[in-house]
Amino acid sequence: TTREADACFPETHQRFVDIQYLVEGEEYLGWCPLSPELSVRTPYDAARDVTFYERLVPESNLVLLPGSFAVLFPEDVHRPQVATEDGPVPVTKVVVKISTELL
Repeated sequence: TTREADACFPETHQRFVDIQYLVEGEEYLGWCPLSPELSVRTPYDAARDVTFYERLVPESNLVLLPGSFAVLFPEDVHRPQVATEDGPVPVTKVVVKISTELL
């Protein structure tokens, strides 16, 4: 289920590229490039391959609708699962992780 933006924190991954494919529902996917202006909320956790940030700087939002997808590389800071103006809704999403060693 999607959530309000203030409950979702931007993230990056170092070892994997995410492909996020939305099957049903809708969500905002926030995005910005990795940059020194970002404030780290939670330092890199190697076991989970994730760093969390306070906010996106600058912030851009894409609407993911059924049948759409996003390809997110390690330099793509992203904030998935954000509710659109219609409020929180259940979503079905497939996330495929591709090792950066394969690229």
